Amino acid sequence: MEANPLTIDASVYYHFAGKDLSRWLAIKRQRVSHSTLGEGTILKIIPRQNSQRPPTLWVLFDQPSDSPRRGWTKGRGFSLILISATALGDNQITRLTLPPDLVDAVRAFEQLQREKAEEARKREQEEQQAARQRAAEEARQRELEAEARQTFQWLKEKYQISWYSEESPISQLYKILIELDEKNSLSRADGKWLVRHKLFQPIAIHYEKKGSLASAGKYWRKAGMPGRALHLTADAKHLRNAVILTMRGGAYRDLGQLADAETAAREATALDPQSYYPYNLLGAIYYQRGFPEAGEQYFDRARELGSSPHEEDEGIQSAIKKAGQAEQATIAEYLLRKDSTRYEWARYYLRPSSL
Repeated sequence: MEANPLTIDASVYYHFAGKDLSRWLAIKRQRVSHSTLGEGTILKIIPRQNSQRPPTLWVLFDQPSDSPRRGWTKGRGFSLILISATALGDNQITRLTLPPDLVDAVRAFEQLQREKAEEARKREQEEQQAARQRAAEEARQRELEAEARQTFQWLKEKYQISWYSEESPISQLYKILIELDEKNSLSRADGKWLVRHKLFQPIAIHYEKKGSLASAGKYWRKAGMPGRALHLTADAKHLRNAVILTMRGGAYRDLGQLADAETAAREATALDPQSYYPYNLLGAIYYQRGFPEAGEQYFDRARELGSSPHEEDEGIQSAIKKAGQAEQATIAEYLLRKDSTRYEWARYYLRPSSL
C-alpha cells in the first residue's frame, strides 16, 4: 500500500470501531494490507447475527491466492476472500485507509490510546520501581532482624540468661538488655519485669556495674549463684559493711555453711546494732539447725527493730526448706504448737513422705 496520510495501523481502527456497526460500515471501499495476501479493497461489510461479535469483510485482493478459503473465488489476477474483522486486531490485516470524514476522530482516538499506553507504561515502571524498593526494604528488614537476633543472643549470653527461650528482638527483654548494655540503665518497671520472669542475673550484673555490691549479691543469690555473691564481696574492705556482711551470711546459708553464715551475721550486728536484717538471718540460721526456740529469740529482736511478720515468715519458710528431714519435723512441731492456724502449712513437713 502506497504511503498515504490517511493510512493507519489497522489495530487502531479495530479498537476504535469496537461494537459500533456504523463505524465498520464506514470502511467499505477502503484499502487494506494483509500480512500474507497482500493489498486489497473491502467490498462489503456483513454484520454477524450476534451483534457482540465483529462483522465479516469481503475483501478483493489484487493478487490471486493459492490457499483456498471459505467464500474464496479465484479470478484472473485477483482473489475475493471472506475475512473476519478480527483480522484487524490480530495483525493479519496490518494497515487500513480511512474515509476523510473519520480521519480526525480516529487520529484523536489514536492519540488518546497512545497517551493511555504511555500512562500505563509509566504506571508499570512506577509499580516496578516501588516493588523493587519494597523488596529492598524487606531484604534490609530481614537483615536487620537477623542482626538483632544475633545481638539478642549475644546479650543473653553476656547477662548469663542464654537459656531463656525468647528470641524475638521486639520482646521486652531485648529492650531491657539494650538499655542495660548501652546506658547501664534499669527502670523500676523493667526491674519488676525481670523479677517476675525470674531473670535475676541481669539485675545482679547491673548492680555490680554500679558498685552496689550488697544488691548485686542479693540478686546473685536469687539467681542460685551464692558463690558469685561471696566472690564479689571477698575483699577485706567489704567486710566492714554491715549490709554486705548480712548478704554474705545469707549466701553462706544458701551453701549450707551455717557456721560461716552465723559469723557474718554476728559481725553485722556488731557493726550496726540497730539493723534488724542480721537478726532475721540469725533466726533463720538457728531454725535451719533445728533450734527454733533459739531462732525465735533473734526474730523477736528483729521485730523490736522494725522487721515485719511477713519477713519473719519468709525466713522461717526458707529455713525449713533448707533444713534436714529431722530438723524439718522439729521445726514443724514447734510452729504448730506455737500457732496452728498461722503455721498450718508446716503440717506438710510432718507427713510420712517427708520423714
